[in-house]
Amino acid sequence: MLDNIATVGVKRSVLLSIVIALGLAGGITAFAVNREVRRSLERALRERGDSHAHMLAMEVAAPLEAGDDRRVVQELETFWDEDLFAYAVVLRADRSVVARRIGRAHAGTAEDVVAAHAASGFAPTFSTADEFGFTRMVKAPVARPDGAKEERTAGWVLLAVQSGDVNREIREVRNVVLLWLGVGGVLLAALVYFFVAGILLRPLNQMSAVARRVSDCDLTARAAKLGDDELGTLAESLNRIGENLAVTLSRVQNVTGGVAIVIERISKTGAAVSSGAGTVSARVLDTSSSMGQMIASLKGIADNVEVLAQSAEESSSSILEMAATNDEVAENIQGLAASVEETTAAIEQMTYSIKEVAKNIEELSATAEETSSSMNEMDVSISQVETNANETAKLSEQAQ
Repeated sequence: MLDNIATVGVKRSVLLSIVIALGLAGGITAFAVNREVRRSLERALRERGDSHAHMLAMEVAAPLEAGDDRRVVQELETFWDEDLFAYAVVLRADRSVVARRIGRAHAGTAEDVVAAHAASGFAPTFSTADEFGFTRMVKAPVARPDGAKEERTAGWVLLAVQSGDVNREIREVRNVVLLWLGVGGVLLAALVYFFVAGILLRPLNQMSAVARRVSDCDLTARAAKLGDDELGTLAESLNRIGENLAVTLSRVQNVTGGVAIVIERISKTGAAVSSGAGTVSARVLDTSSSMGQMIASLKGIADNVEVLAQSAEESSSSILEMAATNDEVAENIQGLAASVEETTAAIEQMTYSIKEVAKNIEELSATAEETSSSMNEMDVSISQVETNANETAKLSEQAQ
């Protein structure tokens, strides 16, 4: 139920709570007033009825003892009040009716009255739906033979007052009380709502306005702390939220600026690395092309050397054959052989140099491959850096 009431808003909840509280207070007060007024009026009515019964018993005691029925009737007629009494019956000592008077509002006869009192055991007081009945014994002084006086029962007085007046008076009192309760309740409700609006609703409205300003990115908005109660704690918490948001936003802006600088530097570095990688790749390609041409030239030289070596061997064989017949030729052949040996040594040295060049070429090729691998790893690292920079930029935008 409280959750359903809370959904209608603070102002309506407060007003509804005041109305419910006043309604309960008015209902309880009306019930209590009705009960207490009824008790008071019934008690007063009983006391008044008992007093009237006692007075009537005193009035009819002497004529009843003297047996003067006419005077008893006169006393009853004098005593009778149509607006107050429901009935009045005077009985003799043997409980026979001497005089009677039945009101218009009473439905019944004198015999019914006697039967009702007899059913109650002639109790001093009893009540019915609309009446309060009273029974009083009539005692009269009687002289004894020795001159002393004593009281003896001369008869009975049966009297009833109407309780309809009580109900009417209760209704009148209840209406007056309800009227004053209504007027007082309205004034009290207005007074309570005025104080609640000033003490509770006004600070809440101010804090709601501050919250709206903070939600609109106005982080300078602050709520006034009016006390150390729950509202003061709420205002302090709201102000602390605004301060923390301002600090957080400042940090996010600083981080965003730093991330932008880092991204710019990474972009420049990536561009420079890409440019250098292109230059290195071009140089490696040129070197590879030159090395291919050099290898092809070296292979041609090797082929020529082998042909020259074969020609030298053939020339050596011919020269040796000619040496047997001609000494001059022999000397020339020896010089030519020396030249051939020198040429062979030169060819061997050239072959060794060619092998060294081929080895260097292989090392250079391996170095070129390692350079290409390093460039590929560098490209992957640059891609990762750019990805991290983009994610950082997205986080900074979300933080804003």
